[in-house]
Amino acid sequence: MKKYDPRLPLISLHIAKAGGSSFKKILQKWYHIGYHSHYRNYHNMIDPPKHMGVRLHISRITPVCIHGHFDEDNGHGVFSYYPQAQQFITILRDPLETWISMYNYVLTVRKAKGLSEDYLSIDEFFEEKGLNILSLTPFNFNKDNYIDIIEENFIHIGVMENYQQSVSNIAQKLNKKPIKVPHLNISKFNNTPSKNTIEKFKEKYELEYLIYKYAKKSN
Repeated sequence: MKKYDPRLPLISLHIAKAGGSSFKKILQKWYHIGYHSHYRNYHNMIDPPKHMGVRLHISRITPVCIHGHFDEDNGHGVFSYYPQAQQFITILRDPLETWISMYNYVLTVRKAKGLSEDYLSIDEFFEEKGLNILSLTPFNFNKDNYIDIIEENFIHIGVMENYQQSVSNIAQKLNKKPIKVPHLNISKFNNTPSKNTIEKFKEKYELEYLIYKYAKKSN
């Protein structure tokens, strides 16, 4: 994949339910004052701020990393904020496990808020909600170009199923000290979909699986 240039901003794509909260803690330790978050404040409906130093490439003084949910579908994607962005990292997870975790996380949040337990079944959730992995990246992936896009733009793509090794690989490429992975934001439920739902899901999200399996080879 691409060689890291510490003079340029590094964009870390936080894919939901793929260890991004834990990875945030690691990046903060690695980059210190050069670390910036990119998250929308949904409580107050405020978009992420633009970090002007990154836009102007002042990161040549202090290595900079921007980590967060760069949501292309909702107007705060990478290139809308930082059109010069050239190098990326991310952590992926088996798409099925990602969406199972999302469902269980939703139940955890609902319970914490005291909301009704009368919610979608996991099969209904899989049928009605759409997996959003690719919308959290700035690239137009397809089955013909995904390998070229990865090789030309990413320093490394880790996988949650081999998280510690992935973080060690990223540390080596960024010339950072390896750090033991913390475990944060763990859901309290453990529901799984039916076999039929799983088969439909894997067929529908074939591209996401191709990208995930390609990344997995490097970890």
